[in-house]
Amino acid sequence: LVCVSYMKRYLSINNIDTLHIVLLGDFAHGAIHNCRLYSREDVCDQLMQVSEILARAINEFSHEVNNVVVYSCYGNHMRTTQKKEESKSSDNMEKVIPWWLEQRLATNGKVTISYSQFKEFTLLTVAGNNIVCVHVNGFNFKDIGITTHALFTKMFGVNVDYTISGDKHHLEEFEKFGIESILIRSLCGTDDYANDLHLYGKAGQTMMIFNNEYGRECTYHIPLS
Repeated sequence: LVCVSYMKRYLSINNIDTLHIVLLGDFAHGAIHNCRLYSREDVCDQLMQVSEILARAINEFSHEVNNVVVYSCYGNHMRTTQKKEESKSSDNMEKVIPWWLEQRLATNGKVTISYSQFKEFTLLTVAGNNIVCVHVNGFNFKDIGITTHALFTKMFGVNVDYTISGDKHHLEEFEKFGIESILIRSLCGTDDYANDLHLYGKAGQTMMIFNNEYGRECTYHIPLS
């Protein structure tokens, strides 16, 4: 995979000790909207294949670093009910992916699968920086920083420094009240459904390096096509 090759190179160049991987959801198409019509494979087959691809990639990354911690947020494409108004956000088939990764990589002592304690949000701390990750569906991206900061400060006593989000199929960054919000590309780029909504973007992933002195040191936008 092109992404794996680039990632391994950047991990080596930056002498990374611990790699944090956040899965931001929408790894497969379920029954929502017309996405099911655009899928060439059954939902179960999609889940099995993407879980195995992720497992192999994570195993490859573990050869370059001492520790790999995998976090996950579920998206909206794999919810079990088509109508958003009738769905329960946590009833999502993508929750199978981290479960499978834990079983699949159980013999790899470098890999840890971390389960979120905050429902659709994932909180991680990297080099002293508190980062909240969320699929962002249902939230205003321009307000996601102050929204999560207010929530996590009030409920958990945690100040939010960064947010990382998926869902919108394109790159975008926005800073508000000192909180940096990063929207990353989708693995699929722009599919037919996203194209109909004018959500254009290239397929890709994002890798960020953080340090203890001033936070985000650099950002790599990795192409997938």
